[in-house]
Amino acid sequence: MAVAVAVAGVTTTNRSCCLASAHRRTLHRHRHPAPPRASGAVEVRVCTNRTCARQGGREVLAALAGLAPPRVDVDSCGCLGRCGAGPNVAASVGGSIAVFGHVGTAARGAQLLEHLLGAAEFNAAAELAALAAREKAEAALEKGSAAEAEVLLNEVFGLNACGGMHLVYRSRLRSVVLSSACELVFPC
Repeated sequence: MAVAVAVAGVTTTNRSCCLASAHRRTLHRHRHPAPPRASGAVEVRVCTNRTCARQGGREVLAALAGLAPPRVDVDSCGCLGRCGAGPNVAASVGGSIAVFGHVGTAARGAQLLEHLLGAAEFNAAAELAALAAREKAEAALEKGSAAEAEVLLNEVFGLNACGGMHLVYRSRLRSVVLSSACELVFPC
């Protein structure tokens, strides 16, 4: 059964399967099931099977994990069907499940989260700007420029983005530790 949803070219189809079981099918049979989630939680699953992976499924998974607010559970899953319309993303909000196709970029993933959570809770433009600044800061950290990384991460705090803040705090801690380590080794 198809449902028309206008999310910047993203198509959706209702499904009658449980998202938790879709992910567990790929896991080893002897693992323990995940604990039950809160009823208000949002679950997002990104197909990382062969076809969707070639179409950018892994990159979309990384972007959604960096964009998602704390109450959104983002994880990979096996094939969701409709392989030609990938990367496919399944979302469960309030018990209803939908599969979205053609979610191939971080921008489309952000628009999808904005659609699922509402514009009042999730601002796609601010979240994408925060994600870009965080990725630039992490690249600066890899180059060894802790001061530049700290400036970029402080910009992220100014954007008031709600998603991926745990990653921002982790990167900022790394930049502060690297700055302190450099000052200890090379005192001014």
